[in-house]
Amino acid sequence: MIDGFDPAWPAIDDWVARVRDSPSIIASNVTAILNLDAVVLAGGYRGTMQDTVISSIKRSAGRHR
Repeated sequence: MIDGFDPAWPAIDDWVARVRDSPSIIASNVTAILNLDAVVLAGGYRGTMQDTVISSIKRSAGRHR
């Protein structure tokens, strides 16, 4: 599935919009409790998908501060 990933799939933007608030809230809470310089997302994310998720989380984070 990862090898066949196409960032142009319409479901990608829908999925990111649906889940972006959860990682954003988690990252905001962790950085409020701990003195972190960064929160690193890793795992199955890579390339365009990783960039899409991170950009969405950054936009969402502004609404939770």
